[in-house]
Amino acid sequence: MTPQRRYKRRIYILKDTAQPRYIFIYFVIFCMGVFLFSIVFSLLSMETISIVYKNQYFNVGRTPAVLLTDLFGSGWVIVALGGILLFTVTVFFTHRISGPLYHLNASIKTMSEGDFSFPVILRKKDDAKELAESLNRLSDVMSRRIAAMRVTSRQLKTTIEESNFSGDSAAELKRLAEEMEAQLEGFTLKGQD
Repeated sequence: MTPQRRYKRRIYILKDTAQPRYIFIYFVIFCMGVFLFSIVFSLLSMETISIVYKNQYFNVGRTPAVLLTDLFGSGWVIVALGGILLFTVTVFFTHRISGPLYHLNASIKTMSEGDFSFPVILRKKDDAKELAESLNRLSDVMSRRIAAMRVTSRQLKTTIEESNFSGDSAAELKRLAEEMEAQLEGFTLKGQD
């Protein structure tokens, strides 16, 4: 049994996908959540008084004023650390979707150029495994059918050459068989040297 090859992330943020947009949207939602929480908490504590011990002095004030002053004074650290944590987690989770879509898109582009010689391989925990398996089945089917068409094209060419056809129709049939064989040779198939 051959050991399975392990695929590691090399690029964490894929520029040509929706991943950067999702990261930005999640960060904006996080910042809005922090802001909304502080506003709601301030409104709920509007009629209360807070006592704060700061720089060896006691400060007494209304809770919203004290909270917002401290939030805008030192709360940016919480927002920055939360933003970094959110960024890291968001990159990891969005890459589980964007990474496979990036690989599937690259595979489809390669297949559209006629290369069916490779399997689409995703990491163990990536999403879109079923789509990759379907694409691999499509690649297998296309490889088998194109290989069968190549065989049929060669047989047709051999049959035309061995027959006693003469004239323009034989030359035209031979030219069409050679053209079909040349077009089929443009494909790279699985198992092909």
